[in-house]
Amino acid sequence: MTVYALKLIAAASMLIDHIGVSLFPDQIWMRVAGRLAFPVYAFLICEGFYHTRNIKKYAARLAVAAVVSEIPFDIFRSGAPFDIGAQNTCFTLLIGLLTIWRIHVVNFSGASAAIASGEVPGDADGFTTGAGDGAAASRRSTTGTGGIQTLFTALAGMLAAMLLRSDYGAFGVALILLFYFCRGRRAASVTGMAAANMLYGALNLLSGYLPVQALGAAAALPIYLYNGRKGRSARYLFYAFYPAHLAAIALVSHFIKK
Repeated sequence: MTVYALKLIAAASMLIDHIGVSLFPDQIWMRVAGRLAFPVYAFLICEGFYHTRNIKKYAARLAVAAVVSEIPFDIFRSGAPFDIGAQNTCFTLLIGLLTIWRIHVVNFSGASAAIASGEVPGDADGFTTGAGDGAAASRRSTTGTGGIQTLFTALAGMLAAMLLRSDYGAFGVALILLFYFCRGRRAASVTGMAAANMLYGALNLLSGYLPVQALGAAAALPIYLYNGRKGRSARYLFYAFYPAHLAAIALVSHFIKK
């Protein structure tokens, strides 16, 4: 599967989930189907980090998407245009991207200047190993000062998502970190992702919530089938889809419940 195919799967999964949340809350299968979305997006954040020409621009696009999506997200979630109780998923993805970017700078001094500046070489379509050799980067050991900084950066990223109350929170950032550290070892990354989702589901169950996130483990199949290719380019369509579908569902829900 190409990046484009994975984005289609994630977008469709998310759409089904959000329709279920707002319009058909008794249809649990829709919530289950929606569990595929975030693990796929987490995987694509890591791939995007390695394949982008310019990490700063990539982070800026995510930041704009997060800000633009917040009002539709709040209306969708609570019916109010401003709700500080939770922030949308794009904030989680952005925090995850910034976290692995910082970890990469800390551990790969030879490429630090280029990576820190955000200027990373890419091919004609901007889809090559921009931030460095992915497999080597993932496998490099982090000891001494680098290891300590890596640990604190990872914890800081998860804490930031938790304090911000962004969707998926610390768990979401942890998934992005998992894909980063396991990059180049596909079996390990999908196995770890599946185990993390099942553990999260079990913790939800112990807390009295439905353990639907355990079904996120099913995202292992499309991720495992990823072929490393970009496929069709529809970057801005997918960025626009997130706030647009939230606004559309919120509007439909308003008129149905009116």
